[in-house]
Amino acid sequence: MTDIRLDLTVPVLSFGFGAFTLDPVTSLLGCSLESIVESLLVAPPFREARGGGTVDVYPLALPDGEGASLPLGRFGQAGFQNAGGLLVLHVPPVLRTVVVRRAAGLLEGPVEDVRFEGSPAVRVALRLRPGLGFRVPLGGLGEVGLHAA
Repeated sequence: MTDIRLDLTVPVLSFGFGAFTLDPVTSLLGCSLESIVESLLVAPPFREARGGGTVDVYPLALPDGEGASLPLGRFGQAGFQNAGGLLVLHVPPVLRTVVVRRAAGLLEGPVEDVRFEGSPAVRVALRLRPGLGFRVPLGGLGEVGLHAA
């Protein structure tokens, strides 16, 4: 089975005041996103302007059976994994409707309610092809995106 190559994009939300910097993503996760996906990176993360904002882009390769889990505090856990060539997402139930709607053309199999890392979650399997992907809006903060490379 081949790796799933994808770009994970996350809005840059950090800001600083002199020597003090506040990064809500790092605060939510308890560590940097880069440290969570470090073993999956195929190139250094970079920043680029998209849609009037700036995003961090994490170029990833997921070998079969590999993925990452993201702690989301009171929202539970989120995660992604290569399962036999399908990109399997686990997202908090509050994101079910938006993820299913945004990924509708990529869905492979049923959407399931499961437990992931001890928290309620929704399991969604996607068949990604190069150039395809989807974005999940975060209100006024921007969007998180997954796009096949």
